[in-house]
Amino acid sequence: MSEQKEQRLKKIDSELEEIHKLFKEYHSWYDSKTGKVWFPPGRHFNYNELVEREYELGKERKALKEGKSQTDKFFIPHVTTPEDSERIYQEIKSRVSKSFPGPFSERRIFRIKFKERNTTYEFEVGEKAGFHEVVDEVFAIFEAPLTDTAYLICTPSRGVNPHTPMPVIVGLHDVIIIEDFED
Repeated sequence: MSEQKEQRLKKIDSELEEIHKLFKEYHSWYDSKTGKVWFPPGRHFNYNELVEREYELGKERKALKEGKSQTDKFFIPHVTTPEDSERIYQEIKSRVSKSFPGPFSERRIFRIKFKERNTTYEFEVGEKAGFHEVVDEVFAIFEAPLTDTAYLICTPSRGVNPHTPMPVIVGLHDVIIIEDFED
C-alpha cells in the first residue's frame, strides 16, 4: 500500500473514531422515559449527517484496504497524452495558485462529494458539474492551502480559463468523501 493511501487510512480511522465518540455522547443524552435526546447547551450536531459520513468513510476505508478503487489513472478531459494532461494540470494549478498563497498539495483528486445547505453535491473529473450556475465539465480538483483545508473545483467557466471567475471552493467541513486518482 502506498504511503498516500496509508496516510488516508489514518485520517479515515481518526475521523471514524471521532464520529464514534459523538455517537456515544449522543446516546448518553437519550432520555428513555421521554424518548427524546436532550442536548447540553452548546452541543448539537446532525445525527443523520454523521451516519451518512460514517457510511461513506467505511466504504472508502474498505476499498483502500482491499486495494480496490473506482478511479482512473490521472487525466484531464479531452487530452490524449499523459504528458499533455500533466502540462495542462500544472498550468491550471499555476493560474489558480495566484489567488491562494502557500504551497498546494500534490494530491490528485478524482472525485469529491460534499454537502451545502442540506443538499449533497458531487464533482468528478471528466463529468459535468451540477452546482448552482456551474454546469460544465470538471477539469481538476485541488487541495488548497488555506487556514483550514479547502478544495478548489476547476471547470472551463470557473478557474480553467484565465478570464473566468475563481474555482468553486468547498470547505473542509462540508466534505463527505474524497477519492484520489490511482497512483
